[in-house]
Amino acid sequence: MLNKKIIINFCFLMVFASTLPNISFASVSSGTIQNKYAWSENGGWVNFGTTEGNVRITDTAITGYVWDQNYGWINLSPSQSGIVNDGEGNLSGFAWSENGGWIDFSSVEINTIGKFTGMASGSSYGRLTFDCVNCSVTTDWRPSSVRSEDISLSENRRSSGSRRLVSSFINFFTTDTNDLQIDTSSSTKIKKDDDIVEDLDVTKSQGEDVYQEKKDSLVESGVKEETVSRFQYIKYIIGFFLFTLIIFIFIWKKTRKGV
Repeated sequence: MLNKKIIINFCFLMVFASTLPNISFASVSSGTIQNKYAWSENGGWVNFGTTEGNVRITDTAITGYVWDQNYGWINLSPSQSGIVNDGEGNLSGFAWSENGGWIDFSSVEINTIGKFTGMASGSSYGRLTFDCVNCSVTTDWRPSSVRSEDISLSENRRSSGSRRLVSSFINFFTTDTNDLQIDTSSSTKIKKDDDIVEDLDVTKSQGEDVYQEKKDSLVESGVKEETVSRFQYIKYIIGFFLFTLIIFIFIWKKTRKGV
């Protein structure tokens, strides 16, 4: 017969593990380059994501080197200047190209989803744009204000993890998959989450303008739609019970040894 110690430990682990599927991590404060190409009118494609260049984005600066196919290496953090980040993605300062001279980044910013926008320029180098049709330079770094919003949303989701786990069982058997998203008029949709749904429902009663503003704010802060299928629910449920079963067996064996 199982003793009280095993039962207490198992109950504790059930409560803890029930929050695991709902944990979301805030965007990083020190990031790397993901998509990597900008366009220089004189230099052609500029690669921000080379292994050798080792570009890093922090709350205070951008460091490393980018490769211009015509001008060669561009130093983003030369000793006489360097690109400064104000923590919200607004850039300033100068990069240095041995063949193209100083390049001013004061008209470039990193938006709330980590995408570089705007145009850098130099008197000799010319213009470097991040907004051309095929341009895309992105990072996993996020502005500090967005990270604060992400943490707040994450805490709200964790606080009601057990309730959502139970509702997952109910929804799995009673709700059609098509009902698990909140539609928007754009191609970006909001991820299904009980807290967000409740918040939006309250906001909607305050008027369509307030509702749309709240929905746009959630999209900008990185809350995106994630298609939820029955197969995904099965994976979550099976993973949860396998985890708790393994821990339960481990505690049971340790307790048996002590008997």
